[in-house]
Formats: sequence, structure tokens, C-alpha cells
Amino acid sequence: MPPVRRSKRIASTNAKGIPKAEASPSTRVDDSAAEPARPHLLNLPRDILSEITTYLTAESTTCLTLTSKTALSRLGKASWAEFSGATRRHYGGINPLFKLLKRDLPGHWHCSTCNVLHPPLKPPRAHRTTKYTRNCLREDPVIDFWPRTEDGDSPRYSLVFSHLTQARQPVVTPQNVNPIALFDGDYTVQQGGVEYRLISAGRWVGLQRNIIITQEHRLRRAVLGEPLRAEDVLALPLRVCAHLSTTTESPPQAEQGRSAYRRNGPLLSHAVVTAFPESLQGDYNLSHSPEGPFRKLTGAEMNQYRDAAADDNYIWRCSSCPTKFRIEYRARAAVANAVESNNAELVITAWHFFGAEPRDVYRFWIMSALRIGPDLPPRKRNCEFFVTERPLPDFEIEYVDGPIPCQHCGELHIG
Repeated sequence: MPPVRRSKRIASTNAKGIPKAEASPSTRVDDSAAEPARPHLLNLPRDILSEITTYLTAESTTCLTLTSKTALSRLGKASWAEFSGATRRHYGGINPLFKLLKRDLPGHWHCSTCNVLHPPLKPPRAHRTTKYTRNCLREDPVIDFWPRTEDGDSPRYSLVFSHLTQARQPVVTPQNVNPIALFDGDYTVQQGGVEYRLISAGRWVGLQRNIIITQEHRLRRAVLGEPLRAEDVLALPLRVCAHLSTTTESPPQAEQGRSAYRRNGPLLSHAVVTAFPESLQGDYNLSHSPEGPFRKLTGAEMNQYRDAAADDNYIWRCSSCPTKFRIEYRARAAVANAVESNNAELVITAWHFFGAEPRDVYRFWIMSALRIGPDLPPRKRNCEFFVTERPLPDFEIEYVDGPIPCQHCGELHIG
């Protein structure tokens, strides 16, 4: 019998120097090994699985491949050709695959440009334009010329045409009779020592339920004790609509053979300066002579100059889009330790009219969107350097909350 050899490995000890007992093999039974495998559709043999899927429609088979990578590897992408690529079939404008997917994805909408389902559209106060949304919007412009800081995540207001199409199908509830909450927004940015606050709201006005978006621009000095002057406002990139701004920059150079741009008009700058008290107006150059920073006034603008001189609460109008605005120099609420000159703000209230009929909504949308560029043809230009006077509808800016009696039938309608 060979001698018993002892291991040279030092036995492990605990804190008191007592050798630890060697671990004995576990006698625990593995429950997972004993449990039988659960039956699964993808665990079936390939020929049986293929026979089962022959009873499914193409859209159902495609949805099954989207459930997991295993399903995609077992079934392949043969059913995808029905709905994507050059070999896709046409179903008369109603794609059964997207109809089936929207059942499980409520609120998603089908984009005809990229042929995918997009998540629900965010309201203008949260919508952001990216390179993907530009492809989906194609040539449809985005209205986002309201003030914002350079930071990409800063508060801003971005309006797209799909917001108006949603507003044309209102859902009236007892809690929300007249306002359109989709267009609500309120944020504040600071630019050039001026605190700029934008308040937005939407309304259905009149029996035809015309869509009007109200923009309220509130400007005041950010430094306590310093009064807000007209030159502080005119130095900002202030814009009311696509055609009314305070910029004095030179117009862009148009391509050869295309009609050139003109200089900006002084209408908005004149309305801002005249709203201030004389002590805060300064000597800002509003000349529209050939040597001045602005172009010559049109006949309609000269009429507004004359009418505004006789009315302190005058409502100005844009001659190129259905936009009205009013400018007021208001005293704010009393603030402790604040001088009187700082206790005021400039309030610019603008009303943007988009009509009620689908064709009118899109026509007014194109008028209201800012489109500028040296390579744009004249029919697509829309900015303060390319103003086209056109006949525009007059609209009421006042609205009535709740039902109002009809003058024709006497019944109550929502105003």
C-alpha cells in the first residue's frame, strides 16, 4: 500500500487561526434543469413553422418578424417586399401593415416620405427640427423665427403645418370649450440685456371656427434700475411675422437673372419707437430716403402711419400676410426698491390668422412662413426683403368663450 501523501497547500484559516472546514459538494438539485422546456412557436422545426406562417397574411407575417431577432432569422424578410422597396404593392392608399401597427401604437402617424410610423407630434413648445424631420417635411417650411438662445436645448417655439391640421379637427369638451391647448406656450430668454418673454395661445374665432394664434411679446430691461429704451428693442432680432422685422442688414444678393431683393421697410421699427414716451425714443434713424437704412414706404404703409398718429391704440397690419399687431408701453406691477423708469415693459400682441377651410389654411401658412435665400425663385420667397402686397381677408381678433346665440337660427354656437 503506497504511503498517503499530504497536500503541501496551506489550509485556509479564519481570523482566530482555526482551519476552515473544506467545502463539501452541493447536494442541491437544479430546479431549472429539472423543469421541462416550455413550448414556443419559434422552437418548432423550420418546416412546421413555415407551414404555419402560410396561413398568415403578408402584414401579419411582417409583424411577426418584428417581434424579435429570432423570428426575423427564422422567417426572413420575404414578406417585407409587399410594403417596402421597388417591388412593394399598392393598396389604394391604405397600407394594411401600417393599419395593423397603429392598432398597437395609438397616436402614431404614417409618414409618406420616409414610409415609417412616427410618434405623436409634439406641441410647438416642445417640437424640435432635426435632419430627420426636414426630410419628412420636404418643402413644407417651419415657423421658428421667434427668439431663442444659442443653446440647442433652450426654450423655443417651433410651429409646423401638421399642428394646424390637428387644430382643424377640434375635440370640444366641457373643460376646454374654446382654447386650443396645442398652441399654448410661455418661455423667457435674455438677449442683449433685455428680458424677452413670449406667450402663445390659439383660438377658434367666429361661427366658421377660424384658427387664430396669438403671440404676446413682453420686453423689459433685465437689469434693475435701467429703463427700457427704443434702441434696446430695435437692436434685438425682433420679428412679428415673416415680413415685419427691425433688421437694418443689407438684403441677400439674388442669383443672376432673378429679381433682386429690396431693403427692409420701417413699419415695425416706426411702430416700436412711437409706442415709447418721447424721453425714451432716442434719435434712432427711421429715414426711408435712398441714403437711409430702410426702403421707401408703400401707399398702404403711409396710410397706416397717418391713422396710427391719431389713435394711441392703433392695430397695425402686415400687407403681405394676414397678421395684425398692437404695441403698448405698459406699467408693470410695483416692485420693491425699483425706480419708476424700470417699472414698465413693452408689450407687442400679434394675431396670426389661418382661416378654417383646408385650402385657406395652407395658403395662409405659406404666406406666414419665412423663406429666404439667394437661389429661391420669386414665387417661393417670403421675407422682409421681398414684400408682395396682396388682398388679404379682414378678421376679428376678439373671441368669446363659451356658446353664443346665432343671429340667423337663434341657437347657441361655440364662438
